[in-house]
Amino acid sequence: MIRKQIFEKSAEYVEIYSRSVPIEFRDSINGHVEKAFIAGAKWADENQPSPWICTDDLLPKIINNGGYSDIVLVIDENNNIELAIYSFYRGAWIRAYGNDDIDDSIIQNDITHWMMIPKILN
Repeated sequence: MIRKQIFEKSAEYVEIYSRSVPIEFRDSINGHVEKAFIAGAKWADENQPSPWICTDDLLPKIINNGGYSDIVLVIDENNNIELAIYSFYRGAWIRAYGNDDIDDSIIQNDITHWMMIPKILN
């Protein structure tokens, strides 16, 4: 969600909420609710979630009938970062060198997190 959408959604929720508040309290409460939404939206904008996904939570999707994931970045227990694919057939991470070039060697270190390779914009 981009910043503009967050602010628009905040204003929409303030309007919806204000309808549920008795008329005599609306002026005093609306300002506080609006300020709270704006502060929350700014915080969310400034504190984006990490692109790294914990392997305990989720593994990359299978992209072919061979049971392999796409090439992703992985980080191991020693904070080493490298390219790898996940083999669902083997239940293991396999070292990759880009352009679907893999050497079929299983990464021995415990992979803790992975992320999609970011697209480079022109």
